[in-house]
Amino acid sequence: MAAMSSIARSSIPSSWRRVNDATSFVASTCLVVSFCFFGDVWMTKAQYTCIEDYMLECMRDSAHDKAHVYRVLYMALAIAREQRDVDLDILTAACLLHDIGRPEQFSDPHVCHALAGGEKAYRFLLGLEWTENRAGG
Repeated sequence: MAAMSSIARSSIPSSWRRVNDATSFVASTCLVVSFCFFGDVWMTKAQYTCIEDYMLECMRDSAHDKAHVYRVLYMALAIAREQRDVDLDILTAACLLHDIGRPEQFSDPHVCHALAGGEKAYRFLLGLEWTENRAGG
C-alpha cells in the first residue's frame, strides 16, 4: 500500500496536494485541470459546485471533513489517469459524496454510513437530473 500511495501521490501536481483555507478553490482547479487530461465530460462547473455544496452541508465530522474528501478525490483522479474508460463524473460525485451518511451513523450507531450515504447521494443526483443508472440505481 505504501508503494502505491507514493506512486499515486507523486503523480499528483503539488498544487492539488495543498489543503488549506482555499481547499474549495484548489479542488475546483484540480477538477478543471484533471478534466483537461481526460477529455470531454458531462458535468458542468455548476453541477460540480452543487455536489460540492451538498457534501459540505452534510459534513459534521472533523475526521471525515472536506480535506479528507478532497484527498480522496485527488487520489482517485490520479489513479484514474492510469485507467481506461473511467467516467469522471461518476468518480467525482462518488468521491465528493462518499461520507455524506456520517450524520445518520452518528445519530444511530447501528446505521451503516455507506448505505445511508448511498441513498442520500442517489436521491440528490436524481434531483440534479442524473439518470437512474448514472446516479447508482
